[in-house]
Amino acid sequence: IENLQKDKMKPKLELTIMASTACNFRCEYCYEELMPKTIDSEFSSVFIKYIEKNVEHFESIFIDWFGGEPLLARKEIILISSQVKSICRLQQVPYVGSITTNGYFLDYKTFLKLLNQNILFYQVTIDGNKEWHDKYRPLKSGEGTYVKTKAPRIMTVIDPVKVVLTNY
Repeated sequence: IENLQKDKMKPKLELTIMASTACNFRCEYCYEELMPKTIDSEFSSVFIKYIEKNVEHFESIFIDWFGGEPLLARKEIILISSQVKSICRLQQVPYVGSITTNGYFLDYKTFLKLLNQNILFYQVTIDGNKEWHDKYRPLKSGEGTYVKTKAPRIMTVIDPVKVVLTNY
């Protein structure tokens, strides 16, 4: 009986997709060499074909969008997520996504588009107070980024949003 149960269990597909190797920040402590590249329509096409072909083999699909700054590829992320969501819905396979972002491009409109595509978990990286954050996480122009990091403002207008603050 145990072998029969194992045969019927499907694995979960959990992926981390590096949506962009580029970043709009120039963090003082960053060790990444910037070779700017973002996912494109070719990647999207191949990836969607894979999901279409294999979705039935999975219990659920979870995609973690990562980068550089993944929201530099926000149009592709939204497009891919929309297609994955539709494919999964047809096969009755749950799909959920997450994203780790510096928050600079996470305005309300983008947030709602992501949320509508089941990107439900957000990690927004903020380094301390305004003075500290702006010192260590400027744009390449040297301009501070704390005020333009939109996530804290978005979280005040969405109900309910669970906010977890961590300091590493």
